[in-house]
Amino acid sequence: MNIERVLSILERIVDLIRPKFYNRLTWAVILTGLLLLAAPWWSDLVVAVAAKYLEVKLPEADSHFGWGLGLVALGLVYHAFVHYVGELVSAQKSSQVLIDQKAHDRRMFDQFSGIVSEEDLAWILADLQNQHAYVSRQGRHLDDAVRHLLAPASQFIDAQVQNAARTLGASLRELRNWTSLNFFVHGAQREDGGYRFCLYPDLNPDLGRPTEEESVRYGRFAEELYAKVDDANDKYGQFRSTIKRVLAA
Repeated sequence: MNIERVLSILERIVDLIRPKFYNRLTWAVILTGLLLLAAPWWSDLVVAVAAKYLEVKLPEADSHFGWGLGLVALGLVYHAFVHYVGELVSAQKSSQVLIDQKAHDRRMFDQFSGIVSEEDLAWILADLQNQHAYVSRQGRHLDDAVRHLLAPASQFIDAQVQNAARTLGASLRELRNWTSLNFFVHGAQREDGGYRFCLYPDLNPDLGRPTEEESVRYGRFAEELYAKVDDANDKYGQFRSTIKRVLAA
């Protein structure tokens, strides 16, 4: 029998024996027991208190130690069972929900890793940082990663992980939009059918013969590129550390 079925059975049992007024019912049983235990001179007081404050009508009774003690014990056991077993069932259900949520979020992360692995993302960002270039396949990886991270269907359940994922997605989208505006095809078509894109090839001293003023302009573009790549690396580091902290357990 699996844990979910056990919890379901326990929950039904608790709901069956715990009406909405179970605290009042518990006190009625205990007070009835006290009434049976009590001497006649204050039994009327117990009846009056139950009627006024608990809205429970207790029977008139003579002192009866055995029955009174039994009812008091029954009331206490009933209260303990309903209260603590109910809390146990609730805690176990919450734990199961958390397990299911973590399993979902791990699947979402596995899907993301299938789109762009940690190694691939590091490779793409390193090429942008060091060579000021990327190839068509790398661009598609970034596009797919951004779509996945920002798509409603790919959201994580855990708020911390989802926030880190959206922050990473926004950073990669900003980087991708910037490269789309400032990178241009350089060289012939590659064997895989794609192209190599470079940061302003005509202004790059390694690729052309720019003037001094053009080289200065290129340096400013490069600094802007470095800032965006650094931000993407930083946001990915935060995303991975959040994944490890929240989902590893």
